Amino acid sequence: LDFYHEETPFEEMESNPQAYQAGIYEIHYEYLQPKEDFNGNIVLQISSSNPKFNYLWNAEYYQSVRILGKVNPAEGKVFVQGAYSPIYYINRFIPYLMGTPVAYIDEKTYIQGYEADSLLYQVSSNGEVSYAFGKAGEDMNITYSSLNVLDIEEYYKGRKDLRAKYDYYATLDYIPELEFLVRGYTKRSKNSDGLQIYRNDSLIVDQSVPKGFKFFGYKSPYIYGSNRKQAEFEDRLVIYRLKIQP
Repeated sequence: LDFYHEETPFEEMESNPQAYQAGIYEIHYEYLQPKEDFNGNIVLQISSSNPKFNYLWNAEYYQSVRILGKVNPAEGKVFVQGAYSPIYYINRFIPYLMGTPVAYIDEKTYIQGYEADSLLYQVSSNGEVSYAFGKAGEDMNITYSSLNVLDIEEYYKGRKDLRAKYDYYATLDYIPELEFLVRGYTKRSKNSDGLQIYRNDSLIVDQSVPKGFKFFGYKSPYIYGSNRKQAEFEDRLVIYRLKIQP
């Protein structure tokens, strides 16, 4: 992946980072959920660890940072776009909920989600927000605490503790055959999480699913999901299916 294809020298970007410069970013591996848009580009979540512009110590970071890196596999150059919603820079500092799941609807439109935001945003291919929609999931603990740290070790400990304490919106997928937008979220229950289904920006389903449920596909008349963490710890993969009625 080529993040350094701009004319600005690396030393200048390092000393005076600007949010629009691709060279200050890298893949954010903690939130690695690659998506493919309708033009064959691979889209990845990105972040900056520059000491003067990063998600650990700079609250203003969330007001201007780009959140998505788009790359044509044939060329390798990464172009940056997107932004965080206002919830990330108003009142609280929540770097432990930085996930930005995205779902592509067509060549000109995608839906942008955020772990800490109940709203979903319709965005054009050039990054302009058209409007927002969506409803909060059922029985979610969203009284998020701020997390201010001095170093990366303290951040990782705080991140682990707080992500276990609170609920958040985890995944976002689109089923073109049904024109369904599927959003998964965590719940306080030890046995279940939540799943929302939207059609034409309207919520039509919000129900409990087995804990750790992650959507991975649709084949009429079922939505399929699995618990990947369960597979890691138990050396088995349980497949769930949810029947969609006409």
